[in-house]
Formats: sequence, structure tokens, C-alpha cells
Amino acid sequence: MPPVDPLTDGAFYEGESGDTSVEQVRAYLAGFPAVHFHSGFFPESAKPLEQDMALRFKFVHLDVDLLASTRSALEWFYPRMVRGGLIITHDYGDTTVPGVKRAFDEFFADKPETVVPLWFTQAVVTKL
Repeated sequence: MPPVDPLTDGAFYEGESGDTSVEQVRAYLAGFPAVHFHSGFFPESAKPLEQDMALRFKFVHLDVDLLASTRSALEWFYPRMVRGGLIITHDYGDTTVPGVKRAFDEFFADKPETVVPLWFTQAVVTKL
């Protein structure tokens, strides 16, 4: 986990999950050869992808927990979404981590898309 703000990021703490390695994740997902790994903190870890001007996404699922991380992910993925593409997030309705909802609501406040809350703590946005 990168640095956290206790007011918006709940009980997460900097360095949490630091005992996980890309090798462990790669081994766990070995049965899925089309998975690509970009280890490190996002969006820095995606820098090599920025050269690909044709890179577009149809489906993005965010579960990054933190206000700043959610903002960064939305800023990076939104312009790369195809029309009709979906961005789904976890923690949108989770009051223990209010930063996720805040990031979505603020990001989409001046955009034509609507954030649609889903069951439990999820939400979805369809790119227009």
C-alpha cells in the first residue's frame, strides 16, 4: 500500500500487503497465459504502456481502496476506454473507505457518464 490518509482510506496502512511478490501472483495465475504483469505502484507501473497509442479498454475493475489510487486509476483508464466500456469499482458504497466514492463522484461530476451504485459496495460507469 502506498501512503494512506486515515480520513478517507479507512484502516489501511502504508506497506500493507508488502509480503506479496509478483512471482507469487504470477505462479497463482499461471493457468492464464494472457495476463500481463506490471509490478509497482500505479500509475508509474503503467508508464511503458503509455507509448501504445492504440491501447483501449472495454472492461476495467478497480479495487484499489484508496482515494488517491482511485483518482489516479480513473485519470489513467478513462481516456483509454472504448465507447460502451465499463469501469466497475469495489468499495464505492463502503463507508469505512469513503475516498473511493469521493474519487468517483468528483471525477465524473463534469463528465456525461453517471456513476451507478450496484449491490453492496460496487458501482459501475459506462463510457459514453
